[in-house]
Amino acid sequence: MLRRATPDDLPILTALARREDVARTLATDTPDTLGEALSDAGGELRGKGLATAAIRELAERLFLECRLHRIEAEVYGFNLGGRRVFERAGCVNEGVRRRDYDREDGWQDGGRYGLLSDEL
Repeated sequence: MLRRATPDDLPILTALARREDVARTLATDTPDTLGEALSDAGGELRGKGLATAAIRELAERLFLECRLHRIEAEVYGFNLGGRRVFERAGCVNEGVRRRDYDREDGWQDGGRYGLLSDEL
């Protein structure tokens, strides 16, 4: 069962976002902005299949409730786990933004993904 993260989850999510293996895949200000994200119904998920399920659930809600036609996502090129999650969720790899992020001691690519409402 997926649930929305709450402010009570902030300490564990902040600790997770500061872990070296996780922090390298997030925006540089993520640990400092999680509180704001949680107050805006944001949050972080990690675990076997949870991220894929969360993306699919979010996509379904955006398409059905908000009547969006298209959603997009981008991950660091070196974040193979994140790329697999988007692909498993049905997102289509739409290309690379070359050397777009200054992370990991150098410029990194961004992998671009998209999903259309009739592809869910």
